[in-house]
Amino acid sequence: MPSRQQLKQLQIALINAFPSKSLLERLLYFELEKNLNEITRDSDLQDIVFNLIQTAEAQGWLLDLVRAAHKENPRNLQLKAIALELLSPETSSSTSVSIEGFLTTQEYSVANEYKKNIRDFKKFVPPTYLNNLPRIKYKSYIDAHKLWDTGITSRMHDGNKLLANKL
Repeated sequence: MPSRQQLKQLQIALINAFPSKSLLERLLYFELEKNLNEITRDSDLQDIVFNLIQTAEAQGWLLDLVRAAHKENPRNLQLKAIALELLSPETSSSTSVSIEGFLTTQEYSVANEYKKNIRDFKKFVPPTYLNNLPRIKYKSYIDAHKLWDTGITSRMHDGNKLLANKL
């Protein structure tokens, strides 16, 4: 189930990708066999898209809406981003959805390399170290401040070096 933030991003992306009611009507009619006027009678585009998302979520065809919208307007970057997020197999464990066709070969390669690098980083860097980084940074500033506060130029430089080495 998408978070409220994801639904808000979807609303913004749909408005950006389909900036008129008639474009949304065509999308729903041709791709999803739905009638927009049966979903909402609003005239304000923000209200139309909001009601559309609420209805699609309640009736269980939200992901179909995302797929259809992306298929109709695959070059819209906002729509592409939220479609990838919502249709990614990692975010939806109960549904296996293919994201094939959403990424170019180069984008797919870069994304896989990025994921591999993150996994490798997590393997070699202990979580306790990552959790302690704010404390290490704070202590480094305290130690450097003691040297800076001396007012002696050489000691102040030592404080800078100390801080730079720890960060």
